[in-house]
Amino acid sequence: MESLAGISPNRKNRDRGDLVFGVLRELYNTDGQIGITRLIYRVNTNYNIVRDILDMLSRSGLIEKKSKNEKSEFRVTDKGLRFIEAYERINSVLGQKKR
Repeated sequence: MESLAGISPNRKNRDRGDLVFGVLRELYNTDGQIGITRLIYRVNTNYNIVRDILDMLSRSGLIEKKSKNEKSEFRVTDKGLRFIEAYERINSVLGQKKR
């Protein structure tokens, strides 16, 4: 059932940090072998947000972008892996469930 705002009442609003973590975690779990459409569905957001997050992660050195036959692949760097680990530790200390 959709609410008047167009958002399911069961859907929890996420902050940008949760979205960044979700994108980074999916790239890591799939070893970068995930298309943009599947990434959008897995993170449950839209193309513009995923594109902005991928650009930010690349500029920050958390992922490396490689173009291959007009497709882009993304590899999580060591810095990105440290971010994932730190984010998971922070959530566990705060008592939040893993996403």
